[in-house]
Amino acid sequence: MACVTAPEVKEIMNGCTLTDTQMDPFILSAHSFITNVFVDDTSATAAFKKELERWLTAHLIASVYGSSGMAASSTVKREKIGDAEIEYAVSPSATEVGFNSTPYGQVLLRLDTTGLIANAGKRSATIFAIKSFK
Repeated sequence: MACVTAPEVKEIMNGCTLTDTQMDPFILSAHSFITNVFVDDTSATAAFKKELERWLTAHLIASVYGSSGMAASSTVKREKIGDAEIEYAVSPSATEVGFNSTPYGQVLLRLDTTGLIANAGKRSATIFAIKSFK
């Protein structure tokens, strides 16, 4: 069962207009991810994992709906009525990928003092020495 609630996620997502029901799949995904990443880490407290889950949920929502968590995924920078022109703002993190692609993901990485989230899904390298056959 997820640790964080939709109202707790909305506290950090200024202006989020999604309903609790719309946020539930993101909350469950974040909970599953955090649970799997910290499965072997017995030092991580429940409060620590709950906070990571909250920021990860916000990141997932922002990845789909934009940083505000509103239905429109692009922020309007400029509108013009005559000849109907709209210019969308490009966020500074638009070129970033992964957790760095949203402000919530960036906070998530900073909060994770274990480094487990940043390394999740990455393969580890192993080096084997071959004996000399002289």
